[in-house]
Amino acid sequence: MSDTFTYRAVLSGGMQSAHQIGSSFEATADEAPARLTELLAQNWQEPGALVRLQRAGESGWEDTGIEVAVDD
Repeated sequence: MSDTFTYRAVLSGGMQSAHQIGSSFEATADEAPARLTELLAQNWQEPGALVRLQRAGESGWEDTGIEVAVDD
């Protein structure tokens, strides 16, 4: 069985505090990208926006390296 982690989607850009999109969610590492796609479909964002997937870690939120652009 795979470990689950807490993830959140945030708008990319700048070093200010991150703007979270929707709610954080629990998922395995394999499930997280699909859950991000679902989250973006449910929470309208400005077309062309870049959204990063972050995972809760020992020292706060950590970037997963997954970033998607919101389609028009």
